[in-house]
Amino acid sequence: MSTRPPRSLRRELTLVLVAVAVTAVVLAALTVLLFGALAGGPGAEVVRATRAVRTAGVTVLAAEPFDDAAVALTLDARTEALELIEGLPGRAAASLRRDAPAWSTSLFDLVEARQAHPDQPLPEDARLQAFTEAESRVLAGLAFATQSARPDWVEAFLPWVPWGAAWIVALAGLAVWLAWRLERLFSGPMAELAEAAARVGRGALGQPMPEFTRGSEILSLRDSLEAARVRLSGTIASLDASRAELATVLAHMTDGVLLVDAQGRLRLYNERVRALWLAVGALGRPPAPEVPLGEVFPALAGQSGTEFEHRFELPGAQLSLQVQRQPVPGGGQVWVLHDVTRERELEAMERTFLSMVTHELKTPLTSIGGYASLLLRGKGGPLAPRGEEFVGIIKGEASKLQRMIQDLLDITRLEAGGFPVTLEPVAVSDLLEDLAQSQAGPAEQAGVALAVDPGPAAALTVHADPVRLGQVFANLVGNALKFTARGGRVRVLAAAEGDGVRVSVEDSGRGIPSTALPHLFEKFFQVERSDTRLAGGAGLGLFISRHIVEAHQGRIDVRSTVGVGTRFDVWLPCAGGLRDGTQEAG
Repeated sequence: MSTRPPRSLRRELTLVLVAVAVTAVVLAALTVLLFGALAGGPGAEVVRATRAVRTAGVTVLAAEPFDDAAVALTLDARTEALELIEGLPGRAAASLRRDAPAWSTSLFDLVEARQAHPDQPLPEDARLQAFTEAESRVLAGLAFATQSARPDWVEAFLPWVPWGAAWIVALAGLAVWLAWRLERLFSGPMAELAEAAARVGRGALGQPMPEFTRGSEILSLRDSLEAARVRLSGTIASLDASRAELATVLAHMTDGVLLVDAQGRLRLYNERVRALWLAVGALGRPPAPEVPLGEVFPALAGQSGTEFEHRFELPGAQLSLQVQRQPVPGGGQVWVLHDVTRERELEAMERTFLSMVTHELKTPLTSIGGYASLLLRGKGGPLAPRGEEFVGIIKGEASKLQRMIQDLLDITRLEAGGFPVTLEPVAVSDLLEDLAQSQAGPAEQAGVALAVDPGPAAALTVHADPVRLGQVFANLVGNALKFTARGGRVRVLAAAEGDGVRVSVEDSGRGIPSTALPHLFEKFFQVERSDTRLAGGAGLGLFISRHIVEAHQGRIDVRSTVGVGTRFDVWLPCAGGLRDGTQEAG
C-alpha cells in the first residue's frame, strides 16, 4: 500500500487561480491599451466639441422660455465648441475651422431672434435653415475627425494584438486543463460526502462517512462530518432520554400541564389535561396536537391575566380550576391547571363555621358587656373598689372580644364576595374631627400625645363611606397607640396629592422590621415581637383596612424604620373621582 500523502486540493486550485489571474491580467492590459487609444488624444476633444455643438443647438431651439440662463448656456457651449475645434490637429480639423464661423454666425442670429420673442418658438425661416445646414456640416466634420484621429503609437501596437490573443487562448486552455484535473480529484469524493450528508439529514445516523485516500482537504472535511455525525447521534440520544423523562414527569403530575404555540394551538399536554377536560363536561373538542386551546377549553381561553381562577357549574356539582400561564421563548405559553375544588369547598365550610361561631359568640359577649356596664353604674348595688376593678377588666376584655368577632365577621363577608360601602361626599375635616374625638380617650390612657391636623386639606371633600373609613383610621391610630411607648407621640396629617387626598398616621414607636413590611396587610399576620402579644389582636385590622381603602378606589402604603417609628399613608380620590353609590369591598 502506498504511503504517499494525499494530494492537496489547495495546490491544484492555486494553479487554476494563477492561470485565470494571468489570463485576466493580459485581457485587462489589452483592454486598457485599446480603450486608452480610442479615448485618448484628439478623440476626447472631438467628443467634447460635439457635445458642446449639440448643447448649443438644443438650447437655442428648445428652451422654453428662452431666458437669461438659456442665453448663457447657449453662448458658453458655442465658446467651448469654437475653442476645441480651433485646437484640433490634422487635416480633418482644417475643414471644421472653415465651417465653424458660419455655424457661429447663424447661432447668434437665432439667439437674437429668441431673445426678441422668448416665449415663442422660432419660425420656419431662412435663419433657421441656415443654422441647421451649418450645424450639420460641423457635426459631420467632427464625426470624420473622430475616425481619423488615431495616434501613431496605436498603429504601432496593432501588429502585437494577435500575439496577445494567442497568449490568452493558451492561458485559457491551461486553466481548462487544470480545472478538469481538479474536477476529477474533487467531484467524486464531494458527491459521496453529499450523499452521506443527505443520509444524516434524513436521520440515518448509523452509517459512518465514506473513506478516501486522496485530497487532504477532502479527508479533513470527511473527518469533521464524521465527528459531527457522532455528536449528533449522542445529542439525539440525550434528547430522547430527556423527552422520556419529561413524559414520565408530566404523566405523574397531579396538575394539568399544556403548551400552546403563538397561534394558541396545543403542542404538548399530559393526561391530567384530558382528565380535567372530561371532568368539566367535555364541552369542546378533545385535546390533541394542533387543536386550538379555545376549542378544548372555551371558558379558559378567553380569560386575561397570567393567573386566574374559573369555576365550572356542573350538574349537581362545581369544579374550580386555578390557572397559571407564563410565556415561553418563541411566542407560546405554558399553562398549569390546578384543581382547587376541594380547597374552595373547605374554605366555604370554614367561612360557614366561622360565621356561625362569631354570631353565636356575639350575643353572649354583648350580654356580658352590657351587664358589666350596669354593674359599673351601680345598678346591682354598690361595688367594693376591688370588685369595681374586676368588673372593669371584664368589660374591657369583652369589648376586645367583640372587636375581634366583628373583624371575623368582616372577614367572612369579604371572602364571601365583599361587603358594601355606601359612598357619599364627606369633608376631610369631618372625618378627622370624628377621629380625634373617638381616639382622645385611648390616647390619654396610653400616655401618648395625639395630634390631628387636617391642614389646608380640611376644605377638600372625598367620596367615602364615613363609617367604614372611620374604621380604617381608628384601626391605624389604635395600632399606633398600642405600639408607642408612654410619652411618645402620634400625628394624623392630611394633604392634597394629585387628584386626591393623602391622610398620614405616623408614630414614634418601635417601628416594624423591613422583612415584615411586605406581609403587613396579609390576613392573620402579626409581627413577631414581645409587645405584639401583650397588645393583643388577631392580625385582621390591616387586612380589612386595605380592602376598605381599595373599595374607595384608594391605596394604603406603609413606611417604617426600626427605633424611629412607622407611617401609614392612605390616599383617597377627591369628590368627582367616584360616583355616589354602593361599591363592594373585597
